[in-house]
Amino acid sequence: NKQALAALTPDEAANCLAAESTASWEPAKRWDLNTDIGARQLKGRGDYARCNAGVTRVLAGLVQAEQPAVGGQSFVAMSLFYYASHFAQAAGHLPHTSSTLSVRELRAAARGLCSEDGMRLEARMAGVDPLTPIEAIRWRCFDLTYAAALLSRYGFSEDASVVQFLGEIDGAEVEWTRGALLAALLSDEKPRAYATRSRSHHLAHPPHPLCWLTTYLTGWPYSPRLTTLPSSPTDQQHLAHLEPLTHSPP
Repeated sequence: NKQALAALTPDEAANCLAAESTASWEPAKRWDLNTDIGARQLKGRGDYARCNAGVTRVLAGLVQAEQPAVGGQSFVAMSLFYYASHFAQAAGHLPHTSSTLSVRELRAAARGLCSEDGMRLEARMAGVDPLTPIEAIRWRCFDLTYAAALLSRYGFSEDASVVQFLGEIDGAEVEWTRGALLAALLSDEKPRAYATRSRSHHLAHPPHPLCWLTTYLTGWPYSPRLTTLPSSPTDQQHLAHLEPLTHSPP
């Protein structure tokens, strides 16, 4: 999501910033995208439709990898997915009744957040959600738009209720490193080494194909990951991870 935001044009990024908010946006300086675009001070428009069009454009430009069908599986979304949805719930744009959310619900929440006046939103929500510092509030419009677009890109239907947005499972923090370790320990296969841009990871099986889609998205050492954890001999649970924006809590 870091490079997805940076890959937007200044006009697209302004559409993804809460209406009337201001923020510095520096893709070339911060993410080394080899562009001629320098630091810009953006004035938010909060235009969900145009923000979504920009995010969709960026995702469509990714090199495609073969993906398995997502039907019939249970998924857990973590990190940015969880932070953004948690904030939307606190702000009244998502129901508190369930941690399982559909793409359609995420889109509706993104549309609602984008349309709110940014200064009023910050005044209303400052200190309300411990997972969202005040400087991150103005970008939650983008975060939710991105999350919905990425899930749609994975192949989830608009109304599928198969993705849980969680920060913890049974009291333990959900993170891709723990999932990768469990996957390696539970596998009967001989571990093999798979190189990344920054280091070699020893996994008992190759990274899930969905991992490559999100790896292309960020290109960072701690890029989004997806691994498969067998929760029972007959059931598997997929854990999808998105690394948070720099303005989100670690």
